[in-house]
Amino acid sequence: TSSDMRILFSQTTAANNCLRLFKRSKRSTTNTVTHVEKAVLSTKVVAVTTSSSSSTSSTASAIIKRLKNVVLYEDDYIFCVNKWIGISVQGSKGSIAHALSQTEATKNYRIVHRLDKGTTGVLCIAKSEEAAVRMNYLFETQKVFKTYNAITIGAPYPHKGTIDVQIGKDKRGKLLCQTEESDLSLRQLQPSNTVYRTEKRAEHYAALLQLHPNTGRKHQLRLHCAQVLKTPILGDEKYGGGEYPPFIHSSLFSNKHRSARDKMPMCLHATSLSIPNYKEYFADISSALETNLRKPTPKHLKVTTKKLPRHFQRITNTLFSS
Repeated sequence: TSSDMRILFSQTTAANNCLRLFKRSKRSTTNTVTHVEKAVLSTKVVAVTTSSSSSTSSTASAIIKRLKNVVLYEDDYIFCVNKWIGISVQGSKGSIAHALSQTEATKNYRIVHRLDKGTTGVLCIAKSEEAAVRMNYLFETQKVFKTYNAITIGAPYPHKGTIDVQIGKDKRGKLLCQTEESDLSLRQLQPSNTVYRTEKRAEHYAALLQLHPNTGRKHQLRLHCAQVLKTPILGDEKYGGGEYPPFIHSSLFSNKHRSARDKMPMCLHATSLSIPNYKEYFADISSALETNLRKPTPKHLKVTTKKLPRHFQRITNTLFSS
């Protein structure tokens, strides 16, 4: 409250004044000054901690408010949002998962799949533990079909196909694809499968791909594009597409803009998410939820973003306009 803040400010100011006086005083003993300085410094730390807690709460509220503005679909069990670039889904205090845990209304909500910090698009969130269990089952048994769009540096050949390789870690923990060409000794190998198709090309410089991952490995699409197709996703700094390529410099950005930004936003967007026979998976828990939107649950679910994010549109309109 404002009253508490005034008291805290007064205490901190008094403590700082005390410290200055004791440092100037030649009459006090060394031990006395040490004890008082410790007490003063302790008071100052309390003030900083209180401010940090308030900042965390404010950040969570801002994230929840923004989530409400980007809802693509909602029923009694889940809701899907259009995730924006630059926000983590899980982990840190500034993540979506942490923000949801901070309010009474959303504390039981659960993230059921992940999008990387630089990836935009459809993100699904369960409204209860039981709904989360159902959704996790659907993802694990490959009953959820996801479509992504990506802009790659270079155009893949063949122009369409299926990528079926194992992903593992090397001795340093780096994720790599185990292909027939590679002579790698990887651990924790897991199968991965992606169907891809080239939608548009800018000669051999770039391509707009449609990607359908049939498995959900960490960084799967980014690894498949960079290490199997040899066409890293534009803006993917980790796997070779982070710097502005020459054709992006000349066609989109001025020299001034180029010098101000040395990193490209990643061009990977989760365009749609669909679940055939969606209704039957939740029929027996319809009365278990506290909230009821009174909306009919669709037999088949399909959630799609209406348009690509702004940075994505700008590049596609320029490179693939013809």
